[in-house]
Amino acid sequence: MVPRLVHAVLNRESFEKGARMATVTAQESAPFRTRPGEGLFVIGIGLEPLGGSIGWSYEARRFRLGVLAQGAGENGSFLGIDGAWVPHDGNVSPYLGAGLGVVDGGDDASLGTKLEVGVEFFRLHGVRLMAGVGAIVPFESRPGGDRVSWRLSLRCGF
Repeated sequence: MVPRLVHAVLNRESFEKGARMATVTAQESAPFRTRPGEGLFVIGIGLEPLGGSIGWSYEARRFRLGVLAQGAGENGSFLGIDGAWVPHDGNVSPYLGAGLGVVDGGDDASLGTKLEVGVEFFRLHGVRLMAGVGAIVPFESRPGGDRVSWRLSLRCGF
């Protein structure tokens, strides 16, 4: 609490603006019921192409690791381990994510990766909102198919 107060005075900011996962006080935690290191059930929708996702993640102060299943018909699906680096521990943070798992392009499944960049909102709350742009890339080429499946997704973790 003291470092937050010093930071607020020196930078002429409000005390609340300096809230981070590690510095939330007991009184402030009434609206912010979170600390570093918690499990999140994740459900989401694919906005482009239209689809859905479901999974579970463990989120710490600077990273997220979990399992994710997402699909969008014949436009590629992913089932595997998903991780993300979340550089800021404030209420809003960008993230860079990657995953390794089974990629299905319609006809056959192969090993592949999922890459994603996005923004996570409400990190100091019990419910998170993640908006991202990603790509699913199979390690094997698919004859007659696209090499990369691009997607825009919106996920909620609680």
